[in-house]
Amino acid sequence: MNPIILRGEFGRTLSISILGYLYEQPLDSMDDCWLRASIAVDLGAFQGRMDATLSTYDLTSLLDVLEKTCADAPAVASFQAEEEALSLRLEQDQAGRTVVTGVLRGDEGNALSFCLKGDRTFFGDTLTALRRAIHAFPAKREA
Repeated sequence: MNPIILRGEFGRTLSISILGYLYEQPLDSMDDCWLRASIAVDLGAFQGRMDATLSTYDLTSLLDVLEKTCADAPAVASFQAEEEALSLRLEQDQAGRTVVTGVLRGDEGNALSFCLKGDRTFFGDTLTALRRAIHAFPAKREA
């Protein structure tokens, strides 16, 4: 599966790669929605990468936040993954300029804060990749 990439100016990126379901044969329906992921941030001189657990609901929540931010009106929206590995705050002004601030949290309290600047046109490929991931990894799998 292609990564979900949120782009900023100067080649800066946040990349989420969905590696598969956490449990190939979940023991109960609550385990059905968990995904293995790799999340990376490339800020030029600074980079960070970590493995994380996301839920299928995290993907749909992130899609909702990005779609809201892509509207023509100024917007502020926030996202936080259920397991708190990733949190984002997106702000867009009337001209469509966007600022994405976020925190990538690892084990033992380690964290990487980042900021991506751009405009709403930077989100088009991100929205497409998110929709593909949601389709490939539905919340409830067929038995």
